[in-house]
Amino acid sequence: MGDGNNKVYHKAAKARKIRNAVKELICPNGTILDTQEEIKQEAERYFHDFLGYKPDNYQGVLVEDIQKLIPYCFREADGDTHIRDVTKEEIRRVLLSMSSDKSPGPDGYTAEFCEKHG
Repeated sequence: MGDGNNKVYHKAAKARKIRNAVKELICPNGTILDTQEEIKQEAERYFHDFLGYKPDNYQGVLVEDIQKLIPYCFREADGDTHIRDVTKEEIRRVLLSMSSDKSPGPDGYTAEFCEKHG
């Protein structure tokens, strides 16, 4: 019935799981975390801070500056589809329609990660 479900496969999968497991984590303050719950909480804190970081001197970008960089023109009739706000429901629908192991963008986070932590 194929070679995907035999002892060798399961032994290799178990070895990979052990090799890839995070057994402890050193926090920026030097604390060593060794329980899965502590590691999970620290990972969530780290990525929340990292992905939510906004520099103090951030001023944003003017639409006019972007338009100078991108000399793209579209038909006036299509304007509403290019400028309107994207709803949370639209984002959710797109993420749920993707395969869970696919990355929606260059950051490398999978759709499954975005679904669970978005």
